[in-house]
Amino acid sequence: MAGRNKTDDNISRLILKERSNNKFWGCRKLAQLLKEKYSIKISKSTVNKIVKDHGIYSKKGRKKDLSIYKKRHKDLAGLYIFKSFVDEIGLFDEIVTQLKDIFPKIRKERLKKILLYISFCKYLAYDSIKSELILKFLKIKTISFKVVTRLEETLSRYSPVINLTTFNKRIDMVYSLKFVFGNGKYLFSDAKLLNLKSQPNLLRYYALPLFKVELTLEKVKSINSIIIFARPSVEYLSGLIFDFFNNLKSGIKKIELLGKKGETIKEISCNNFKPSFLIGYVPSLVYKSIYFREKPKHKKVLFDPFCYFYLTNCYSEFLQNSGKQAFKANNVLIRRKKESFPCWGIITNSEFSYGLVKEYFYFWPYLEEVFLNQHVNNESDDDNFDNVSDSCDFLPDTMVMDSFSKTAKLLDNLSKIIKLRGVDWKKNILCAQGSISKGKKWVKIFIPKMDPALKKQINCSSVFVENKRLFVF
Repeated sequence: MAGRNKTDDNISRLILKERSNNKFWGCRKLAQLLKEKYSIKISKSTVNKIVKDHGIYSKKGRKKDLSIYKKRHKDLAGLYIFKSFVDEIGLFDEIVTQLKDIFPKIRKERLKKILLYISFCKYLAYDSIKSELILKFLKIKTISFKVVTRLEETLSRYSPVINLTTFNKRIDMVYSLKFVFGNGKYLFSDAKLLNLKSQPNLLRYYALPLFKVELTLEKVKSINSIIIFARPSVEYLSGLIFDFFNNLKSGIKKIELLGKKGETIKEISCNNFKPSFLIGYVPSLVYKSIYFREKPKHKKVLFDPFCYFYLTNCYSEFLQNSGKQAFKANNVLIRRKKESFPCWGIITNSEFSYGLVKEYFYFWPYLEEVFLNQHVNNESDDDNFDNVSDSCDFLPDTMVMDSFSKTAKLLDNLSKIIKLRGVDWKKNILCAQGSISKGKKWVKIFIPKMDPALKKQINCSSVFVENKRLFVF
């Protein structure tokens, strides 16, 4: 008597792997994922049986943690984005650290929430005690009038002087990164890691505050990969890509962060760090330099916050115009539609990984659209920064903190610092209503009434909330 065919052990392992990665998914969704990701057709009942046979059961009833994957209404959705910028800059953390000696009995996190609460209320002209929206937004159950009054009296009595000299150095503008390799050679890139360069960058459009560059380099270290958006190339790949590829084999000795005049703002020792790299390019512009060395492998991949992309991975050889240099590397071609011509390509010296390609998307979500816009608009955008101080004289070196209301004035200054990131923030957006949903590596905020240009500015500025990439729709 013939029985049912036993499910292959490799398929079972794939099911259990995807189940552990997606704890709140049901058997129907897991079966669909296996079909799209691995081209494995399997019934939902088989998936359910394999999961149960390995002792994995879902609790009955409402799952508390499942709500993070669903959209939730947010009355102050715009303020959520603004607070993400404020947290990333770290000004309130600096102030709270220096006020801790005056308020030793108040936890640091609690004191920061009180500071933010009063600051946001004053900034938005709300009643500083009765604003239930901001209390709910900051996850504060309640703040009594007595507590605020007592804290104000303590500040007035001691009038502590807050030293912001160290913080002001963190918002100095970095124009270029100088990669010094183990073989003694060096190459430059702009602070945003948009382009490789043979000389330091001089355009304000490509500059970033020091703290943001440090955060970016920390991210590079955590994923062990340098992600550079693209190097402009026509017909053949730029020689700088070849130089970067060859020099990287000797490791990165140090990275120097340079100012507008080429002066070193900070030096980061890397101890011959040998990361992988990802560099983008436009396939239609460099068609003469690419030779496929193996049959392309097609795959449909979901890039979480946006949409599906069709990826083609193949080992390729890249030639320089002179024919003197060539190198072989993994070549990822990206299509928006299955039968369309590739809109973008990524060269990497590491083994192909969908996770690594997704990291590239998290840094540069608009691909060829950003590539075209940056070369058309960077000079005109640079003119817009003429009135913005590179010395970042937005905050005094010292501030007498005799009242909590003084922190509200700092938010105006923080708006100017955010503009240094390339985001021209509008105060009337803070109270915009919307919804929020969270994934493993991203946070999506839906605000219908926000200007599309502002959304694009935020999405291109690489804002992170609790180590998750923030996107606005």
